[in-house]
Amino acid sequence: EIYYTDATDHTVHKISPSGELLMTLGGYKIEPGDRPIDRFKTISAPGEPFNRPTKVVEHKTGELFISDGYGQNRIHKLTSNGEVIVSWGETGKGPGQFELPHSLNVDKQGRVYVLDRPNNRCQIFNSNGEYLEEWRDIVDDNGKILNSGEEGPNDIIFDEDDVIHIASGFGRVSLMTLRGDRIGDWMPGPSHGMWIDDRGDLYLAMLSNYERLRKYVRI
Repeated sequence: EIYYTDATDHTVHKISPSGELLMTLGGYKIEPGDRPIDRFKTISAPGEPFNRPTKVVEHKTGELFISDGYGQNRIHKLTSNGEVIVSWGETGKGPGQFELPHSLNVDKQGRVYVLDRPNNRCQIFNSNGEYLEEWRDIVDDNGKILNSGEEGPNDIIFDEDDVIHIASGFGRVSLMTLRGDRIGDWMPGPSHGMWIDDRGDLYLAMLSNYERLRKYVRI
């Protein structure tokens, strides 16, 4: 199945490969007369799902991990049916705090990697939200400070060899080990989202030059 977040109406959806809607969590209905700007209104109590979520990942256990990023700086761990198990995070720059958790992913050991875009870092937690460590300066311009938070890390995925790939608004894709060692970088251009298929081909959702999707074939 396919999971995705919709920051417009504060929802997390699960659909089948044929497009059948299987589950919707959160959200609200737009009533007649509502202004379009109301789509971004807060629809949940502070700290509760969802307020403009940014990413959802299903772990091998069936549990869902969701970064609730644009509207509030929280991470939620849910059952497969959408019941909240634990939530963590608050606004700030310290350990366990975020200024925009823009993406997250979970490795085979259950560690949760959260990209805190404006703070240009990746924070790592155990599956219950306990802080373990962080990697700073995920995206840099040869040591120079980024011009804005939008240039920071946008999306994180793992390939079949457990190599971490991080896409950024700056234009760089960084490759790292699970220990945080940088393997290399390349510059495809500013991108917002990323995925790798079962052949190892990489797909980027581009941000510039009116592009939509770009595919890189592994050779």
